[in-house]
Amino acid sequence: MDAEKSNKPGNSALKQQKLKSWSFKMSKIVLGFFYIFCGSFFLIIGSVIVSESNSVIEHKLRYDNVDACKADWKTRPLCTIKLELDEKMPSPVFVYYEITNMYQNHRRYNKNRDIKQLMGKTQSKNDIDSYCDPVKTMGDLGLIVNNYYLNAKSVANPCGLMAKTFFNDTYTINPITSGIAEVKISFDELAWETDKDEKFKNNDNMHLQWTDVENQHFMVWMSTAGLPTFKKLWGKIKHDLPKGQYAITIQNNYDISDFDGEKAIIVSTTSGLGGKMSFLGILCLIVGGISFLGGSAVVGLGFYLKKIKGISID
Repeated sequence: MDAEKSNKPGNSALKQQKLKSWSFKMSKIVLGFFYIFCGSFFLIIGSVIVSESNSVIEHKLRYDNVDACKADWKTRPLCTIKLELDEKMPSPVFVYYEITNMYQNHRRYNKNRDIKQLMGKTQSKNDIDSYCDPVKTMGDLGLIVNNYYLNAKSVANPCGLMAKTFFNDTYTINPITSGIAEVKISFDELAWETDKDEKFKNNDNMHLQWTDVENQHFMVWMSTAGLPTFKKLWGKIKHDLPKGQYAITIQNNYDISDFDGEKAIIVSTTSGLGGKMSFLGILCLIVGGISFLGGSAVVGLGFYLKKIKGISID
């Protein structure tokens, strides 16, 4: 009994859980005004996003369904599609490719790489075995190179599923009736600075690699997309594109038939908030409208009950 008493907490407000407490309690009218304020905020934000999104000029052209552009594992066609601009696109103009029904965020696919190898370190087959299986050798890549440095049994550098499925379609844009001599597409500002400075480095012996890891198209591809339909930056046009017709020549190397996907090229400007994002703006408008109307109803009902009925609304 004495032992039990010796463990008894002291008789203080803290130890006996008798501290004074305070909780914020809003009346129904104050709560209604709070919802009106939140609704007004979302309506303003949504209006700004929709306005900025509408200022973006975007043209999307699907090409995998064009007969001349269809590619498979045996055929890599060179084809041309037309782009019609009904207004000038001010610089900078961004060129994207879009792929549908491809789950880059699948855990096994996303993790299937060797980080040290991508940073320029020479790795053996044992080193990459747990990271890159089932794509560990040049034979696994389907790239059989018989020379002094590489053969089918050589370590794939870079290894893994993500590297093997690297998107390799190419595009050129030529003016037809726009009045300019040529369209220059730049590839020097595609990837994040962190990727260029730290994450992707070529091996000291480039002959051990089957592709250039410091290629910014490769870096962009290796940045995992979160949704099955995604677009990735392919190039930048640093001059205006006048109104008129353009011919887009596509070297269609990338086969999407295995996963029933679709491919498109997107030519787009941006706004102060980025590219087109109408969905986000409309969502903010819907949330703001519901909040504003709901808050107004609560305030109106509160005043009615208080002044007309004499009912407390606390």
